[in-house]
Amino acid sequence: MTAKSAFTNRQLAGQIKYETLLTDWVETTGDFYLGYNRLAAYVHQNVSKEKLNAQQIAYIGQRPKAPVISLLRTMEVELERLLQDMLLSDTLQPVTITEYYQKLAAHTRVLKRLNQQAQTRLLLMTSSKLASTPPSHETR
Repeated sequence: MTAKSAFTNRQLAGQIKYETLLTDWVETTGDFYLGYNRLAAYVHQNVSKEKLNAQQIAYIGQRPKAPVISLLRTMEVELERLLQDMLLSDTLQPVTITEYYQKLAAHTRVLKRLNQQAQTRLLLMTSSKLASTPPSHETR
């Protein structure tokens, strides 16, 4: 293997790594967007259709509403922090392409963790709703 082909192979491997990181980030941000919107819609739907007293509104199905609202707020704050982090790195100090992708990978890990928490909350809320729904009596 010549030095030129070894250099080209390293460039290709680096490019594939960066493309993989970028693809992972795109998929994760898409999941984040969908998870956030599903969670927010579920909360809004259940609160708006339940014109109940304050104690009853504090629950969605059998689950407390506060942790869900807290997660939504955490997701908003974290997304804003990640955006600011990327913008600041562009304006304050020049970063290498490697540093940029390392930061993107770190942000992707944060978004994945929040996505997992959102999915867990959604599963808990929908399962508690199913569990609290009386079984239907079908006639044959």
